[in-house]
Amino acid sequence: MRADGLCPASVAPVRAPLGGDRGLRLGLIGFGHLAQQYYVPALRRLPGIAEIAVADPLPTSRAAAVRALDEVACFADAAALLAVEPDAVVVATPPSTHLALWNTLAARGVPVLMEKPFVLRGELARAARGPDVEPLLMIDFNRRFWPPYVRFAELVHDGAVGTLRTIELALHVDVASWCTVTAHRLAAGEGGVLYDLGSQALDVACAIAGAEPVRIVAHGTSRRWTCDHLHLEAELATGVRVVCDLAYETRTFERVVAVGTGGALALPDPNMRLHVIRADGPLARARRRVADVATLGYYGVCRGRSMGRASIEAALARFVAAAASGAPFAPGFADAARSTAWLDDAHVEFGP
Repeated sequence: MRADGLCPASVAPVRAPLGGDRGLRLGLIGFGHLAQQYYVPALRRLPGIAEIAVADPLPTSRAAAVRALDEVACFADAAALLAVEPDAVVVATPPSTHLALWNTLAARGVPVLMEKPFVLRGELARAARGPDVEPLLMIDFNRRFWPPYVRFAELVHDGAVGTLRTIELALHVDVASWCTVTAHRLAAGEGGVLYDLGSQALDVACAIAGAEPVRIVAHGTSRRWTCDHLHLEAELATGVRVVCDLAYETRTFERVVAVGTGGALALPDPNMRLHVIRADGPLARARRRVADVATLGYYGVCRGRSMGRASIEAALARFVAAAASGAPFAPGFADAARSTAWLDDAHVEFGP
């Protein structure tokens, strides 16, 4: 991971371009909440896509795909979709399916945009890898494509807070809104908060710090759902301490703060303003609050430009453009494997 931003260039070899003048034939495996609410609006705006095929075992999801996308071909399983030979595939299925899908798609030489987490605990050793297949993978760490997070990392690397000491990151997700189609996030064997939210949080924190964890410990508790809150701490190779508050909750909340010897950076919400804080007081806090409310109001009106939708669209656009041109995918296989290894090595305890 480079230390100069959240969208590092990949070192993977260049692939052959796909699609050509006819445009890309894109497969979408999994048509749940993510696909319906985030991928569909993006696909309607993206150029360079000639055909879309959807695979989902649920008849209601296939019916939703027919309503949402023009001239879409729908299939009940991934094997049937692959029979029509898509140029590239987006995988938006539960994490427990990722390993088998990746191995199948890699064996066929199909480029893949995989939702995080890449694979679950203990599965990385069984994931297809090597110089022939690793360039086929892009992992959807969508926050790497959100300008305030990119700027946050740039400021830290440029010394805006002096020597970085700590990064505090909170990521709470309104999980009920994500369970309108399937409730796999709350199901055993799907990675839970650690793999779902921890993968994103650690990726952002490590990109901001420009360093990797040498130790991760976490303590989980159950409040509304089983193991729905996780307090995670990581020690990075540079000595920076990362503290993550991760939770499945009834509302969405996200914040990141970096503290160094010369000040602090704060992003109180991805859809608010990024603040450089060197001196604090009532007037400074009031000014920050006014700026935050104004920015949040803008994204409330222009929801398509808010972090979730805009960053996912940007990631999908990067994937489509790279697949069509043969350019390397970023973030790619190395990022996905590194993230999985971090989580696999985490010492996690659950209790009261």
